[in-house]
Amino acid sequence: MLVYFVTKRRDVPFYGIFLLFGTFIIACGTTHILEIWTLWHPNYWLSGFLKAFTAGVSVYTALTLIPLIPQALALPSPAQLEATNHRLENEIIERKRVEEALRQAHKEFEKHVAEWTAELQAANALLQQEIVEHKQADEALSQNEAQFRAVFEWTAVGIVFGGLDGQILESNVALQEILAYTSEEICGMNFSELTHPEDVTTDLELFQEMRTGKRDSYRREKRYIRKDGVVIWVHVRVSLIRDQSGKPQYVVAIIDDITEQRQAEDALRDSEAQYRRIVETATEGIWVLDAEGNTNFANHQIAQMLGYTPEEMIGQPLFAFMDEEGKALALENMERRRQGIKEQHDFKFCRKDGSHLWAIVSTNPIFDRAGNYAGVLGMITDITERKQTESALRESETQLRQQTNQLEQAFYKLQQTQSQLVQSEKMSSLGQMVAGMAHEINNPVNFIHGNLIYANQYVKNLLEMLHLYQLNYPDPAPQIQETAEAIELDFLIEDLPKMLSSMSVGTERIRSIVLSLRNFSRLDEAEMKPVNIHEGLDSTLLILQHRLKAGANNSQIQVIKEYGDLPLVECYAGQLNQVFMNLLSNAIDALENVTSPRIITIHTSVRCGDGKQRFSSLHHLSPNLDTQFVIIRIADTGIGMSEDVCRRLFDPFFTTKAVGKGTGLGLSISYQIVIEKHRGQLKCISSPGKGAEFVMEIPIYQDSKKPALLSEV
Repeated sequence: MLVYFVTKRRDVPFYGIFLLFGTFIIACGTTHILEIWTLWHPNYWLSGFLKAFTAGVSVYTALTLIPLIPQALALPSPAQLEATNHRLENEIIERKRVEEALRQAHKEFEKHVAEWTAELQAANALLQQEIVEHKQADEALSQNEAQFRAVFEWTAVGIVFGGLDGQILESNVALQEILAYTSEEICGMNFSELTHPEDVTTDLELFQEMRTGKRDSYRREKRYIRKDGVVIWVHVRVSLIRDQSGKPQYVVAIIDDITEQRQAEDALRDSEAQYRRIVETATEGIWVLDAEGNTNFANHQIAQMLGYTPEEMIGQPLFAFMDEEGKALALENMERRRQGIKEQHDFKFCRKDGSHLWAIVSTNPIFDRAGNYAGVLGMITDITERKQTESALRESETQLRQQTNQLEQAFYKLQQTQSQLVQSEKMSSLGQMVAGMAHEINNPVNFIHGNLIYANQYVKNLLEMLHLYQLNYPDPAPQIQETAEAIELDFLIEDLPKMLSSMSVGTERIRSIVLSLRNFSRLDEAEMKPVNIHEGLDSTLLILQHRLKAGANNSQIQVIKEYGDLPLVECYAGQLNQVFMNLLSNAIDALENVTSPRIITIHTSVRCGDGKQRFSSLHHLSPNLDTQFVIIRIADTGIGMSEDVCRRLFDPFFTTKAVGKGTGLGLSISYQIVIEKHRGQLKCISSPGKGAEFVMEIPIYQDSKKPALLSEV
């Protein structure tokens, strides 16, 4: 009450005394309240403290009153006293109100104390539960530690704990047995003392990298020296153990004894070397194929017989070394090998230079441990000279028989010669094709293409790991920094993915070239079938691409494609591609001495009915029209030809090229293919100085069957 009064009436004399009295009264009241509280809760130290505080305030108030006594004697007048009394009455009333409020506050305080007591009891129960749980966790930890100790001591591999200085702290029984030391002997030794001198340097470098944080673990094969001096091989896996803050504490190493494994590997290498010496010094050819018929191994003798190196033969299929007749026979033989049949027979192979090798082939099937067919082992003996003698004898006998009916043989020989010319020209075209693409085809393209996918992923992973190292270790060691600058690391990181990407593009291009080569040759298609004419033209252009490029004295030949919307055409695809090859090759030859313009235009369209209707789109075709033709026009901007040359252009052996550059059979054979094989037309339109245009027409279908449209396919 006094405190409230003083705070409201700061002009009252003896301001400090009022505050002291107010403090004294509050202290007394609080002391009485605490004495009541102590009846239920014996907090005597707090009660004593408040009593001491009350006594102190009382003494201090008395001492303060001493200098104020003279002033107190000068009391105010009765009117002032009356006014003061009136104020005191008001203060008493206010004090009573405050005391009532204090009593209410005391009741609220007791209520809160009860609530706090309940909360403390609940917290105490929870604490007891946590103590029980901690005890259970400690028991589980002790059990796990016992299990770990059992695993550590009796596992089959050596386990050792070491300090960051390389000193051995603890080892298990397996390691002690591996090194022939006791636990007391090995404890305190350094890893370097056990390591073979030739392996110490590498070991220390790896251990130092792990200590400095460059790596968390490493593994390697190394040599240890046992207590008895015997050198053993071990596989070591070392890991760095850190505390919760990431600070290195110690290392743990897992050690496997691989001495017997290394001895077995050495014995296997010696055996393999001896086997290879036997194979390489054998007088017969030794040829090993896998289950698909691809070459797994070829010794120098068989490679020399065929005119290859062993490296060139590895990975090549058996069919690459034989003609069509041999392929059919080889398929039958391979099927018998799958059935486990051993055989010996004469066989004809094709050498690299195109000549034939006759050999006695002894074949033995190979099966894996599971009994699955794994390939063939062949022993090859060269009998070419014997076969040539036999062939000469047969030829002599044939000549004697031919003399009995010269006319019949002459007719047969004429047909045979014509057939050989057709085949020879076809093979000549294929030869040009192969010669054109030889510089773009690489022997190991399949191996490179297959591994580039993994190489891209490996490089990506390595670059990501390098990036993480750079982020986590922005300030590398000076030696690392110097090496990074020496190898231009930033340029390498940027250029390596680009280089791999360009390699992938290159291999894809080679694959597309090989696919075009296959589409062009179509050697396996001996009957008519619906064919996309545009694919044949594009494949032929791709094969001749090297001839279209700019030369030392000439610019690049521009090819303009004016393709119409053609249906599939029923034809002999391989023969028709041969026609395209001949016509396009002649067009390129015609532009050889032309500087500008050097253009070849290919136009395709459809002609229906009597020839008066021409369409470039399938939407104009009517199923009611009796005859439908595809027209292919191949025009060049060359020097052109006279009318007389045009008339003789398709005669056999007629050529306008220099000696050695042509046989004169290309256009003649093309004419026969179009006219006789496909019931079509082939003509040339040309005049001197205005280039030449070859126009070819062939029926869309041959057997009165409507062809399928490209959109339907």
